[in-house]
Parts: sequence; C-alpha cells; structure tokens
Amino acid sequence: GTGSFTWTPASTLSSSSNQSPYSKPKITTKYFVTLTDANGCTNKDSVTVNILPAPFIDAGPNKSVCAGFAAQLNANGKGAFLWTPGATLSSTIIPNPVASPIVTTKYYVTLTDSNNCKNNDSLVVTINQKPIVNAGKDTIACANTPVTLGGNPTSAGTNAYQWTPPASLSGGSAPNPVATPSVTTAYIVGVTDMNGCKNNDTVTVHIFSIQPIKDTVFCSGDTIILNASTLSGKSPYTYSWLPSIGLNNTTGMNVKASPTAATTYTVTVTDNNVCKVS
Repeated sequence: GTGSFTWTPASTLSSSSNQSPYSKPKITTKYFVTLTDANGCTNKDSVTVNILPAPFIDAGPNKSVCAGFAAQLNANGKGAFLWTPGATLSSTIIPNPVASPIVTTKYYVTLTDSNNCKNNDSLVVTINQKPIVNAGKDTIACANTPVTLGGNPTSAGTNAYQWTPPASLSGGSAPNPVATPSVTTAYIVGVTDMNGCKNNDTVTVHIFSIQPIKDTVFCSGDTIILNASTLSGKSPYTYSWLPSIGLNNTTGMNVKASPTAATTYTVTVTDNNVCKVS
C-alpha cells in the first residue's frame, strides 16, 4: 500500500515504520501493521512469525587420550553434521568421526535440521603426554655382579614399572631394581602413569668376556699366535697365560706359542673393574 506504516510490537523489529522491516523474535510472534493514507484513512493487517525449536545436538562427553592415540567422537542428533576444526578428524560430516589431535583441541559440531534450523555443541579432547622414562646408562660389569638399573629418577610421578627380562632381576616392578646377569643383557623398563599412558626405555649391562680361542693343529717346530681379544670390559686389561712352556711371554694379549707337544693354554684376562674371565 501507499502511505505511512506502523508496526507493533516493535521491540523485535528493525524498524516500526518501514514497509518491510526485519524481525528477530525469540518466540512465535504475531505482528500488526497499520497503514495510514494521505486522507488519514487507515487499514490494518497482521502476520505471524513462527519460531521453530532449535534441533537437539549433543557432542558427547569430553575425551582424554594419550599422545599418539585417537579419540572416537559420538555426537547425537538428527540432521546434517559439520565438525570443526577438521584437520585432525577422519570426517567432518558424520556424527562419529575419529579425532587424532597432537595437542589438546576443542571440537565444535553444528547440526542443521530439515527446516534449516541450526544448533551447535562442543567437546574437548585432552592429550596426555607419555611419561618420560630413563632406564639409565649402559654399563659394564662382572658376571653375576649386582648392578642397579634405572635413572635418577627412572620416571617422575606416581607410576607403575615393569622391567624385562625378569630372570636376573630383583624387584622387577620397582623403579630401580638390581640386576645380576651372567651374560650381556638388554633390560627394558615399561612405565605406566596415572593417566594410563605408557612409555619405555632400554639399558644394556655388558658382561666382561673374551673372544673364544679356537683349538688349532700345526706342525712341530712351527709357531702360532694366540690372541686374547676382549668382547667387552673396561680397559686397561692384564693377561696371564698358563702354562708358560712354549710361550714367548705370559702377560701379553698376543703371545707366540711353540710347544713341542699337544698343550692346552688358558688365558685369564682382568679388566679395570677387576673382572676376571678365562
């Protein structure tokens, strides 16, 4: 129509005097418009704006996972889903994507129903870091000599420990057990923290040993070199060969042997830790 317009109620209108104002009611509202022409004559009409309820959407509970693991999300609602941020999600348009964030992340999900009405919810996926584990430094020891394993500390906090292999260990569930290996052994400690997150580290106890010397056959009057090579241990080393018959010396790593009859030689090697092996 032509004339001046008056809309009521005006509180949720962009203008009460425009011919076509915008309305933003929070509830269903009936608006009345009065048109007054140049002669002062009036007429009235009305229109109802129906407010549809927002769709139900529940993003689900907050999640907590260990670093390197994924979280299964499960939103509840009927309509079209859109998750953000999408970079660490297996899908952004399904109700149950898998989230693989590397840091704690808040995810938002928006649901659009068949009336194009929208609603949203959010949840937080908290990333718990793995415990820091220190099994200690590799060490060299004598066979069957007690060695304390683990760092100082092996791991901080209230954690559970499991050392393997258990055969030569005393206190395999302690942070610093005692090992008495007879051969070189790598020990692995697994640590589980209060969040259920796990990590591990390895320490090797090297047991002092020498390279076995093979039996040999040679002609009478010939000379052979006998070599006492160490496989592990802490230098300097001392050597003692027995018997001395037919040897050019008894205290060297490499000695010359010229026996006149079949002879069994034994070498005893002592390292700087006073470990002895023959």
